[in-house]
Amino acid sequence: MPEVSPEVITIITRKKLWYCRYTDTKQWHLFDGVAVPECKFQYFSDGKLFVNAGFTYSWGSREEFTTFFTTALASLRTMHLIGPGEFEQVSEDEVKAIFPITYFSALKQTESESHGVQGQGGGYYFETYKKIGDDWLMTDLKMERTYEK
Repeated sequence: MPEVSPEVITIITRKKLWYCRYTDTKQWHLFDGVAVPECKFQYFSDGKLFVNAGFTYSWGSREEFTTFFTTALASLRTMHLIGPGEFEQVSEDEVKAIFPITYFSALKQTESESHGVQGQGGGYYFETYKKIGDDWLMTDLKMERTYEK
């Protein structure tokens, strides 16, 4: 396959930036511009699906994902920062992308300040994007966490 075009790289990178900003600003209703409704989301740690308090971090749709995080992040302030992506053209209408991620979180005390429990972590997003009409949307996301403190 040929190299991924600069135009497609720009579109997919913008989608990933939106993913981060919409998460941090709790604009879940805008995720339809990032991922298809049937997008699968999975979070891994040490090569295994991440499980916390008996809950497995795996969702079979955009709606399940955004509904979960609407509640899970309601009391947190977050900041997700991605680095430059790696891109592979799989077919004419499919691209794989890998983005490094660093994230920060803190308990929200008021609308303008955060105190108390804080965390940070990082890893890599492994994603698949499909061309739908003139746009590119995420169809699969796997986040592999490499550290958290």
